[in-house]
Amino acid sequence: MALEAERTYGIDELFFSVTDPKGHITSGNRVFTRVAAYTEEEMIGQPHSLIRHPDMPRCVFNVLWETIQSGRAVAAYVKNRAKTGEHYWVMAAVVPCRGGYLSLRLKPSSELFAAVRDFYKDLRALELRLGGEREINRKAAMAASGERLRELLEQAGFESYESFMHTALAAELSARAEHVNRSHQPLADDGVLGVAHAAASAVTDTLGRVFGVTLDEHTQLEALAKELQATSGFVLGLAEELRMFSLNAQLAAAHLGPEGVVLGTVADFMGRPAGSIRELIGELTDDLGAASALLSRLGFQVSVATLEALQMAVFAAELLDDGFELAGTDPEHDRRLADLELLPACLRREMDALYDGLAELSKRMDAVDRAVARIASALKQLRILEVNGRVEAALVHGGDAVVQLFVEISEQVRSARDNLDAFGSAKRLGREKASPRALAALRSGGSALDEVAHLLTGLRGSSRQEHAIRATRPRNDGAGGSRGLETAVAWG
Repeated sequence: MALEAERTYGIDELFFSVTDPKGHITSGNRVFTRVAAYTEEEMIGQPHSLIRHPDMPRCVFNVLWETIQSGRAVAAYVKNRAKTGEHYWVMAAVVPCRGGYLSLRLKPSSELFAAVRDFYKDLRALELRLGGEREINRKAAMAASGERLRELLEQAGFESYESFMHTALAAELSARAEHVNRSHQPLADDGVLGVAHAAASAVTDTLGRVFGVTLDEHTQLEALAKELQATSGFVLGLAEELRMFSLNAQLAAAHLGPEGVVLGTVADFMGRPAGSIRELIGELTDDLGAASALLSRLGFQVSVATLEALQMAVFAAELLDDGFELAGTDPEHDRRLADLELLPACLRREMDALYDGLAELSKRMDAVDRAVARIASALKQLRILEVNGRVEAALVHGGDAVVQLFVEISEQVRSARDNLDAFGSAKRLGREKASPRALAALRSGGSALDEVAHLLTGLRGSSRQEHAIRATRPRNDGAGGSRGLETAVAWG
């Protein structure tokens, strides 16, 4: 691969760009244009591939594009090329937004980043080898590298690209937090920029309190999701074990003649709960699966919302530093104002999704509680029957085989009870995340964003009115005539 200089930027810097649905750039902040080394005029209207680096595997862009076109957010490590020919790496999170897509970037610095660079070299080499120098067989090469990407991620311990990107974004945010002071100093502005900065900072703090924004806390959510999946597996196995035990024990008791009648009855009674337990397990499995998927999705949404809030605060400070005049009317001003509206709107949507997700998680955990309580009650009854059956079998001549069956099912029941007890800690964590206090905190953060939107709406309305008044005021056009009505109509 080509060797060239790296274009540097600070780990504290964040930048973003906005594109239309076809991927053409419509705006971006000052850091974006500076790092890319293009002027804003050079970038507006151009496809985002303007900054694509030839070392980037096409299969990664294929995953990215397919995901955002389905209406879902995606994250990826991306190597870009500036106008100068220098390269620069970013961790990009791309989210669908009003009128297109919002791409948020931060500087990657986690341990995972080093491994990804090696992955990309492998993938791109495969694409070039199969596609040829001109990449004539691009589609086949991209399909092969996509399969290779899945293999590499699996070897690294990730079930899918989705699982990988969840961890990667959390890892990069966590690594950044180690180097960047997270204390939020208010802006020296009592207008909309100060309010926007304060709201973004408040949301960041809220997300940190409710979910945590470090990799450890993300890992905790992922571990809880996997524990929920494992729980459904062990209870499903218990139902099948009970069914088989009942059949085997009844057959063994039948060989004992009249003395085995009581044992057969006990075995029959122990087998009867298998059907009801299987039904309970069906309900529990559905709820556990839904809760597991919710937790995994929530972890990624928290990362995306955190990055959006951080970017919103940084952008407000950036505009203040640039001396941004809120009452301007030129195209550059309109782009800045549109971005200032877009960032809180995207964050508000993410906060709503988090609230809905937590509310749904609370319902699922309620259902899990009910199912677990009923299963625990059934296990208690099975334990009583198992003890009675073992005592009865010990009194019967030749009942050793039946005793052994009761011993084996006893171990299964005990294991199930131990798993349910251990599952209690996972349920408590799920309850913490979906507590009324957490839901109220998210609502409060959303209200702060609504205030920003309200101020911006009023600002845009007053700005239009002021411009319309100024435009319709008679002025000399050099021929003694009056112009301006046409401009006023355009604003109306």
